Amino acid sequence: MLSSGASYIFELEGNPFVGYRWRLNPRASENLAIVMVEDLGYGEGKSIGKKLIGAPAPYRFRITALTPGFARLYFEYVHPWVGKSIKIETLGVRVD
Repeated sequence: MLSSGASYIFELEGNPFVGYRWRLNPRASENLAIVMVEDLGYGEGKSIGKKLIGAPAPYRFRITALTPGFARLYFEYVHPWVGKSIKIETLGVRVD
């Protein structure tokens, strides 16, 4: 649950070295008008703050609440040039 105007960093596990990226699927998502979703890309992995080749790393999105309501966000893990997802994650966001 977020208050209107508040932001939250949402992380999904990925691997920047295999070519897959997480992306929001706006067609599958519901009520996107109440939130702003910013793609922050890959962050540093958990290997003591170092980027190690082949190591997993979190993929981050900043979710900012705009108006009260409920949104369901669908994220998919894809090769951007192929477009076929291999994983799908959902996030429910309630804004008060």
